[in-house]
Amino acid sequence: MNLLFASANRDTEVFSNPDEFDLRRDPNDHLALGKGIHFCMGHALARLEAEVAFEYLVEFLPKYKLLPEEGLRIPVPVLRGWLKLPMVPA
Repeated sequence: MNLLFASANRDTEVFSNPDEFDLRRDPNDHLALGKGIHFCMGHALARLEAEVAFEYLVEFLPKYKLLPEEGLRIPVPVLRGWLKLPMVPA
């Protein structure tokens, strides 16, 4: 049996549209920064870093087209993400 961390925030019993990226989701009882006594001590810094990154990406990404078919996924079953995700000017 594998624990799939990436599936924690995609529970259809908790989120009405779990596969949709919705910054305004409310309530948003996600597990990204832990829960209870295991809540991340660096949560404020992590949120600030994410805010700065998203502000940059909103300006940057519309100028490019992602090429997922040429990308390389992380080869570990319990993680989701990319090792390589090429893009070209749009």
